[in-house]
Amino acid sequence: MSILFASIVATVAMTIFSYIISWWSRKNYSEPYWLAQLIYKPVFGTTSLSFILGWLTHFLIGYLFAVIWIKSPLIDASQDWRYLIVGAFFGCLGIFSWILIFLFSQKNDKSFIIPYCCQLFFAHLVYGITLINFI
Repeated sequence: MSILFASIVATVAMTIFSYIISWWSRKNYSEPYWLAQLIYKPVFGTTSLSFILGWLTHFLIGYLFAVIWIKSPLIDASQDWRYLIVGAFFGCLGIFSWILIFLFSQKNDKSFIIPYCCQLFFAHLVYGITLINFI
């Protein structure tokens, strides 16, 4: 399968996981929503452009993560447990990135950021499992 296709499927699976956790917790943990709110809304306002750019950015990051994984000489892709490495690595990278985004925005409420980052780690495990199974 192509890297692009695998990254799209993995990003969709991760996002579905985040929507399920959002529904269960009654908090919005949607990555594209927060990308739109924290990065694009201050520039473009509350417009459909912010919403579209949030989604495009989410898929672009998913694609870049897939390319990084495929090109990494440090990973032995023949190991069955590799999805845990993929998910954990990108989960930590994603959490670090989101902490920076939240710290430089108006939404720096720890009571939201900590559970958001926890669900984000598990969402990236879903991403990793899905990515490995579609590559």
